[in-house]
Amino acid sequence: MNRIDQAVEQANRGLNRIEIVQRGRKLALRGSLPKRPGEGRGNKQTTISLGVFANPDGVKVATAKAQRLESDLNMERFTWAEWEKGENSAGGKSAAAWDKEYGAVKAESVKTSTYRTNYQERLESLPDKPLTE
Repeated sequence: MNRIDQAVEQANRGLNRIEIVQRGRKLALRGSLPKRPGEGRGNKQTTISLGVFANPDGVKVATAKAQRLESDLNMERFTWAEWEKGENSAGGKSAAAWDKEYGAVKAESVKTSTYRTNYQERLESLPDKPLTE
């Protein structure tokens, strides 16, 4: 078992309703989720692609998203609109939101000065509206 498999297994131990799965070189979330609008009532086993690579940073992102998904399910506030194209992809996020999420993941592996120079300054120059194009 490699490092990534171990990290995913460890992350899954802290989850109850959702699991992180590796699909090829990327990570996804899988669990029993409410059916999409128009599919009827109830739940079904569903996989949500995260678009993050199966590496240590990707496992951190997947873990955070899995915890959020479990929270949404437990609080009965889950909506497909948020998970199909909203905050889960670059489209729909503002530069500030993307910067905050990416900065939290990269903080441990990139020097602050490098992050500030190569990422943060450029992101701050973008308008504060959803990045869709």
